[in-house]
Amino acid sequence: MVGSSIRVAAAKTPSPHFREAGGALPPLVTPQALTPEIFIPWFHQHRPDVVVGHVQEIVTWLRGAGVRVPTEPGFFNLNLTERTGPCVGLDLQPQQLGAVAVETVVGMMHRQERGVPDRAQSITLEASWHDGPTLRRV
Repeated sequence: MVGSSIRVAAAKTPSPHFREAGGALPPLVTPQALTPEIFIPWFHQHRPDVVVGHVQEIVTWLRGAGVRVPTEPGFFNLNLTERTGPCVGLDLQPQQLGAVAVETVVGMMHRQERGVPDRAQSITLEASWHDGPTLRRV
C-alpha cells in the first residue's frame, strides 16, 4: 500500500571500501505519500547502490524508468508484511508476535491481573532475513 508509507531512505553499501568512493546519501523524506514522481528524480540525482524502504512498488517504478534491479540498485524491504512479490527483506513475524501477545494476556487473566499494569511491557521478536531477487550477490 503505497499511500501508507511516507519515508524511504537509501544508503551506500556499508562496506568501508565502498564508503570512501561516494560517502553518505541524504535520505528521501516526504510528508506526502511517496510516488514515482517524487522518488525517480531523487534516485537519478543520488544513484544509491541499495534502496532501503517499506514501499516495494519502488522496484516497479525503477524498472519502468529503465533501471535494472538488482544490477544497478538493489532493494531491501524493511517490512515484508505487505510485500507484493519476491523481495529481499525482514520478516517481522506479525503472526508470531500476535500469538505471544495473546499468550501474555491469557497469562494475566490466569493470574487474575486487572487494570493497567504498573510498568509497561513490550514484546519483541527477532526479525528473520528473507532472501529474494532484489539484491545482487557480492
